[in-house]
Amino acid sequence: MADENKILQVIQRNQSSKDIDRIMNKETLKNYKLASLNPFVDEHVFLRVGGRLKRAEIPYEQKHPILLPTHHPVTDMIIKETNERAYHASIQSTLCTVRQRGLLLLDGKNQVRNIIRKCVQCLRHRPVPLESQMADLPQARVNGTAAFLRVDVNYFGPVLVKEKKFRNQKFVKSYGCVFVCIATKAVHLEIVSNLSTDAFLAASRRFIGRRGVPTHVFSDNGTNFVGAHKQLRELYALLETEELQQTVATYATQRNII
Repeated sequence: MADENKILQVIQRNQSSKDIDRIMNKETLKNYKLASLNPFVDEHVFLRVGGRLKRAEIPYEQKHPILLPTHHPVTDMIIKETNERAYHASIQSTLCTVRQRGLLLLDGKNQVRNIIRKCVQCLRHRPVPLESQMADLPQARVNGTAAFLRVDVNYFGPVLVKEKKFRNQKFVKSYGCVFVCIATKAVHLEIVSNLSTDAFLAASRRFIGRRGVPTHVFSDNGTNFVGAHKQLRELYALLETEELQQTVATYATQRNII
């Protein structure tokens, strides 16, 4: 440890002798990046970080770490040795281990990144993320149609809405129902009072009255969407008579739960 301290003193004197002399003479530092660390020179003529951690119950070396110059061979050797001790850990872990040793790099993250990227062992142990091949897009997404014939529906909220536009009116919790055309990405918004099936059916009727009847509706497995799907399916079962089949076919909508 004593030999390491002597080496650190030598490289600090070689790289930052002017800054050390300025600090000892209580002059203003010209290096803004170094001045922002509030450095000082201790009794062993080490250039250390000042900071506001004097009252912290941590070791002195961590409260006031020794400043190391950037792009120096000794600094690179310290980073390599620390990375090997940490079993070729990540950039942030290696940098944290260096700081726990009571050392601070002025451009630490970039310097550690450059060292680790050149390390053969780190490249070998670096995990390769698995990438799965995406499936083909559904037919409703890739074929051009009129707007809002194939829609995706979802909710957002809650949002607070005033009952009336007069003053001193209380706010009511509401939700937004979003209908997105999956072919053109056009958006239609409806306000619903709650997350019930009846509220969703009312929003669907308003949407159909404005945009027309969609041929495909996609949604997640929400209880309100599933309940609406069941009610519509029961309605279609009741209406499947010979007299009304042709009329119902005009307004039939295919329901898809994803």
